[in-house]
Amino acid sequence: VKLLQMDIDYYNAANPTAPWGWRVPTSTDFTTLSNYLGGSTEAGGKLKIIGTTLWATPNTGAKNSSGFTFIPGGYRSSVGTNSLINNKGYFHSINGGEYWSCEYSSSNFNNSPWDKTTGFSIRLIKA
Repeated sequence: VKLLQMDIDYYNAANPTAPWGWRVPTSTDFTTLSNYLGGSTEAGGKLKIIGTTLWATPNTGAKNSSGFTFIPGGYRSSVGTNSLINNKGYFHSINGGEYWSCEYSSSNFNNSPWDKTTGFSIRLIKA
């Protein structure tokens, strides 16, 4: 995650008149998003894509009313296996040491500590 942000910063420094305009979100960005969407117990439903083509049944509370279109990418373990695809989606924050997630069976959007050997998705935001 930090290497991606370093690449973005490098590009922006090399192109000061036309910066790329995207960055890795901070924990504060995700907290602000969660609060704006009604808090951690409601935000997940407003972020998740509707239906069960990508999410496992029942995809509780999915509305995608935010337009975020959160899809469940699961995670990649330290030994290289992919797990929980269709059940859970995770996003890194730039802060390191934590991730934000949604799952098929709730409307929650939560953050938790993570093991740095586990791979999650990254969702860039407009700077």
